[in-house]
Amino acid sequence: MALLSIPLLLSIGFSLGERPTYSCDSDLDLREAGKSFHSMPFLDQGDTNLCAPFTAAEMIDSWRSVKLKRTLSARERTSPMALGVEFAAKNDFPYSFPIQNSTDPLSRVPGRWGGIVCTYIRSAREIGACSDQVLKETQGKGPEAIAKTEALFQALKDYLALDSKGQENRRVRVAERIHTILSSLPPALDPAFIPSIEKISEELTFFTGDDPYVPLSRLLFASCRKHRTSLSDLPDCRSKIDSGLDGFGWKLKSVPFRGEETFQTLKELLARKDPTPVAVTYCHRVVHAGHDYRSTSILSGDCAQHWSLVIGSRKNSGRCQFLLRDTDGGRPDRVSPDWEVDRGDVWIDAETLMRSTYMLQWLD
Repeated sequence: MALLSIPLLLSIGFSLGERPTYSCDSDLDLREAGKSFHSMPFLDQGDTNLCAPFTAAEMIDSWRSVKLKRTLSARERTSPMALGVEFAAKNDFPYSFPIQNSTDPLSRVPGRWGGIVCTYIRSAREIGACSDQVLKETQGKGPEAIAKTEALFQALKDYLALDSKGQENRRVRVAERIHTILSSLPPALDPAFIPSIEKISEELTFFTGDDPYVPLSRLLFASCRKHRTSLSDLPDCRSKIDSGLDGFGWKLKSVPFRGEETFQTLKELLARKDPTPVAVTYCHRVVHAGHDYRSTSILSGDCAQHWSLVIGSRKNSGRCQFLLRDTDGGRPDRVSPDWEVDRGDVWIDAETLMRSTYMLQWLD
């Protein structure tokens, strides 16, 4: 009891004292010419649960832009879909950890999807990354490509549900289903990039585990083998966790200096020379609910844990605000009127955002 009384007393004393200040020292917009996020396209994760690899891909490419001192071409950009699928194919982690260090990114079962940005960045540093544009040329663009990936994923999941005899009996039929997915969903693919039914059947012969991502990466991202960018010089990805006891659902009053400490760290990261975006895991609900949203826990049902990038800061009407880049394609239709939408990105009050933020990750 004595140990628990320390944070409680600090919380009470802090709330009775001076209110924490969220003051911006200077304005920053990483989308400006010469900055790390200049001309970065909006990415749309669709309904794939891939916010972590989408965010990681943007962090990787912004760092590469600083290193190369130029904006990356479309053909040089990292594919977030391949980043997520290849990581899942390469790693077999348990699915039980709440803030997952593992991923089953296309699952529809809560608790089996997610990821942490730094795990994807470290994986990319080890194996490299595929060119986003090359993959678009071989598998199609935008929502159609996502639909194709999900349809293929479901076909493989259905195949896995069969026993060994059933897999043997239905292998050719499943291969035909996969071939149809690859060849018929719009937009039409170059036939040269569509494996034959025999080749698909061969892949399925070796596919007896409970993880569909190995054949998924082989069948849908085969061009990654020929078009891979080395990222061995990526810097380390570092993390700062600021959950507090309240962050995991303890029935305690939220400790106010948790948000202030997170804010100070984020502000220092954005003040570095040639800054790159900082990833934040937070309750996405705050974007839709506005000023009045109060997060109770990162694990609560209304939180909608999500990754986004902070790509700027400013003082507006006496308030410090951060500029959020989301992975929703830049659509403002569900943003609270409390926040300003700026060319698809969202200016959100720093104090409100920090109340709902539980982790920062950045390239060091």
